[in-house]
Amino acid sequence: MAEYKADLDLLTGNDSGPRNTANLKWIIFHTTENSGNTTAKDVATYQLSPAAGGSYNVLTDKFGSSVRSNSDNYVPWAAGSNAANIGGLHISVVGQAAQTRDVWLRDYDKALRKSAEVVAKWSKDYGIPLVRRSSADLKAGVKGIAGHNECSQAFGGSDHWDPGAGFPYDVVIGYAQAILNGGNPTNPPAPGGNMSFDQDTNAQLTGSPELGKYSGWDQLGGRTVVDALGAIGAKLGIAGFVDKKAGK
Repeated sequence: MAEYKADLDLLTGNDSGPRNTANLKWIIFHTTENSGNTTAKDVATYQLSPAAGGSYNVLTDKFGSSVRSNSDNYVPWAAGSNAANIGGLHISVVGQAAQTRDVWLRDYDKALRKSAEVVAKWSKDYGIPLVRRSSADLKAGVKGIAGHNECSQAFGGSDHWDPGAGFPYDVVIGYAQAILNGGNPTNPPAPGGNMSFDQDTNAQLTGSPELGKYSGWDQLGGRTVVDALGAIGAKLGIAGFVDKKAGK
């Protein structure tokens, strides 16, 4: 089985040696805590040095690039504990844990889409479900997706809380599910097609499976469900209801 092929391989010696991939349980997200125009290549190059003291399996960046630092069957120095490092496939996005959801969606969509490619491949290859897990789930050995934060809470060895409360796991998971359903992360499925639960719900409400897009429905006069309700209420004369599309 061929592992995910990154855009660039910069394999580091910062690892704890080989592992049995049959025992992999989790896909763990991190942020590198770099800002500005730092690239995945920049971080991976830095982590070639033993002095860096850390590594991941794959890094992604806001430019849509991916770099492999460790093969899947090698244990990276990523999460501060043996349990998390050995049991997880570790992906780090070049960004900061303090970033808000709006910043992630506005400035890092290429990183989210590239990360989804990695996640989809890992999910398929190792039977890891595309489900967000808690620290309690990790302690119980439940397979799924989590962050460094949950690893710190579950296993100690670190106080890191990345990738942060604003990280849009749901968007990455939605993109990954679209890939596994035969779609393309750069062209998410249209309403009515094969999509994740979150995408389907968003599409029914707004007319689009993509967050931040509100194309509306033809049968509602180009309105979303919320705007249609506002128009109905305004027509009925209910106080506070507004038909924004009609401007009244």
